[in-house]
Parts: sequence; structure tokens; C-alpha cells
Amino acid sequence: MDSSDQANHGPEPAVLAQCWSACSRVHSQASASSVAELVVQAVRAVPGVAWCSVCVRGLTGPVGGLKEPQCAACTAPQEPRYECSLEHAPQQGIRVFALETAARRYGFILIGVADAGD
Repeated sequence: MDSSDQANHGPEPAVLAQCWSACSRVHSQASASSVAELVVQAVRAVPGVAWCSVCVRGLTGPVGGLKEPQCAACTAPQEPRYECSLEHAPQQGIRVFALETAARRYGFILIGVADAGD
């Protein structure tokens, strides 16, 4: 296999380096807020995303600056069955993704979808 074949079939070294760097940062940032902020920054970089917020147990509020009226009085992180009011009554342009396993719900990633003109 010559170098052009390898370039077409193998991973890009720069992409691998970025993945390695991201993994290293996650492992070095043990606090929930630091990891949540890293997720927010990564999701915001995706085309079509206007904003991103992360709500997880152990934090007093969403990371990423979500300012929905429903979030102001939210007590979800302190409740045994962690529920997000936006999950069951979705707002236009907001997508809610639960962070959970079969045994436990840990939080949510909330994403604002950009308008087609953004």
C-alpha cells in the first residue's frame, strides 16, 4: 500500500491528536462543572447549534447559561427522579437529551437549534 492509499483509508493524525487531547482534558478535569463546560464548548462548535447547556446532578444550575423561564425554579437536580420540564413540554428549537443508564438519570444536555438563516 503506498502513502496515497494509506491517506485515504487511515485516520488523520490531526484528528487523532484532537481526540487524544480531549480525552486528556476530561480525565484531568475531575469536577462536574469542568466536564460540563467542556461538553458545552464541543457541542457549540457543531454546525446548526445555536447554544448548549448541560444540567447534571451536583451542580446548582445549568452550565452554558440556559435562561428558559422553566429553569429559574427548577429543583430537578435535588429530586430522586431527575426530570426536566423541557423534556416533556419541548419548546420550539430546543432539543433535550437525557444522560442516563438503566439504573439512574444523571442529567440533561439541552441544545438550541439554529434557524436556517443563522
